[in-house]
Amino acid sequence: MASKKIMSFVFPAIITLIIVLIMSVIPAYAQYSSSPLTISPGPDLRITLVNQEPDPVSPGSTVKERIRIENYGAKDINNVKIEILPGYGYEIVDTPVRNIGTMKGAQKGVTAFIESFNIKIKPETPEGLLKIKIRQTSDNQEFPIDFEFDVNVQTTTDALVISSISTTPSELEPGKEGKLSFIIRNSADSLLSDVKVSLNLTGAIFSVIGSTNEKVVSFINPKQEESVDFNIIVNPEASLGIYQVPVTITFRNSAGTSFTKNIIAGIVINSEPSYLLNLESTDVYTSKTKGKVTIAVSNTGNGVMKFTELDLVPTDEYDVISASKVYLGNIDSDDTQSNTYEIYVKKSVNYKVPLRVNIKFKDKFNKEYTKEYLLNLQLLKSSEASKLGVTKKASITTIIFSFMVVVLLLVFWITMIIDVLRNQLPREKKIIWFIVVVLGMVLGSAIYYFVARRKPKK
Repeated sequence: MASKKIMSFVFPAIITLIIVLIMSVIPAYAQYSSSPLTISPGPDLRITLVNQEPDPVSPGSTVKERIRIENYGAKDINNVKIEILPGYGYEIVDTPVRNIGTMKGAQKGVTAFIESFNIKIKPETPEGLLKIKIRQTSDNQEFPIDFEFDVNVQTTTDALVISSISTTPSELEPGKEGKLSFIIRNSADSLLSDVKVSLNLTGAIFSVIGSTNEKVVSFINPKQEESVDFNIIVNPEASLGIYQVPVTITFRNSAGTSFTKNIIAGIVINSEPSYLLNLESTDVYTSKTKGKVTIAVSNTGNGVMKFTELDLVPTDEYDVISASKVYLGNIDSDDTQSNTYEIYVKKSVNYKVPLRVNIKFKDKFNKEYTKEYLLNLQLLKSSEASKLGVTKKASITTIIFSFMVVVLLLVFWITMIIDVLRNQLPREKKIIWFIVVVLGMVLGSAIYYFVARRKPKK
């Protein structure tokens, strides 16, 4: 019974002691790592690939390899050195050996060492995963340890870059010749050969002249550029606008592998606006008269004249009675828009009146144009206007008024003649006043009326 009692006390004590020992050991390892269960009791150096730039890398190009060096052991590792070993398909650009120094126990994760090596992939290296060898040495180990990591080698179309696409002139005109140019750059570190630039002319608004639609460049040296030019002529019936031309470019890398690159070239078809501004009609032929003038705008160019405004500006020679500024809107190619103004001509110089007209509009690409014109309004002499029958006809009101005035003056004249005959004047004076009234008509009658007419009897 006594032994059973002793065991009942000893066994729990042993279990408690074991738990205390375990709890005291775990913090000792935890000071080296946030994951204490991954820590080895001795030195444990590991090397892994972080990334490569670019990924993939083309044959003949240089790649930057970033590697991580970590110590998964609990003990320090002294005088650590990392070396990139020579191998098939690549060569080391910068210093192959890196002195890391001392790596503390459990120095991993965010505290690990990161090293970068620039490695040039040889042009003849086949596509695929290329093995890069790394050797690690330290004072804590008797023999070096070798590691390997893979580099993804793959030729891409990015080796050939289109630096620029341009036309000469920058805006091509319908029916005229120009040049379409490509600047092609070899961005790789190896030769590119058999570079072919082909234009897809299906439905194109231009034709290639002086050559076919395909140009070949034998080779482009690394980091160099070549120009490919096509002489073209634009279809005379082409509408103004922006057009897309499909372009196919093929080439070979230094290993003889063929690649195809498809791009779109944008070209602008445009031309300077062409139009006529003229005085279409008028019924104003003499000064000091009011009438109408019609000004017309004819679009003789290839493109539309958008948001067209016409402004007849008043001057010292004439006044604009109607609205001076009008909106004509869009005027299509081979179309005409006009506006009729009512003006009053105050004076002229040599029977000419310069009409000051401002026109404003935008082309298809919203480029604004503004220009002032002087349109000569040719007047006639009064005699010429009467002879040609273009003098202004009086209104019915004017005619009636004029007729009444003439009748009244005629009555007044006849009345004064009768008054002279009945006037009791001496014979000589009566004859004189009769002659004055008859020959002087209205003026003579007026003089007689105020000087010698008979006074009414009171």
